Amino acid sequence: MFKELVAAVIIAESGGDPSALSPKNAKGLMQVTDIGVAEVRQQYWCMRNVPWKPYNPTVNRQFGELLLKFYLSQTNGNIREALVLYNSGYVGLEKWRNGTPYAETRAYVEHVCRKYGKCLDTLKPDINVCKFGILDGGTP
Repeated sequence: MFKELVAAVIIAESGGDPSALSPKNAKGLMQVTDIGVAEVRQQYWCMRNVPWKPYNPTVNRQFGELLLKFYLSQTNGNIREALVLYNSGYVGLEKWRNGTPYAETRAYVEHVCRKYGKCLDTLKPDINVCKFGILDGGTP
């Protein structure tokens, strides 16, 4: 289920273009920002020394997936709220929960949910990822 959610986020964020750059300086396939990179490095010790190469699809996807997993953990698996965090951060989530979401965020969540098709479910992927595969301290 998580891989399908990631695929829907990639379509919504960059249309699959690894060289995408937003006006807000989000970069690559998953449109990860420098703030997102810092958050991943803070939450996942194994990523602290992985060089940030935003236009490398493998690296961008790793950082984006970990950020999305972290947001899912912060929202108790609530997919819609995790997408709000991914799109507009903690202020955006507060506005969402208060019933006054940003129009752009509402449209983004609906777009991803249409592509994903399972946003009413909860999703709780393993966030203890530093012990697996390439994220065990190696570099991509």
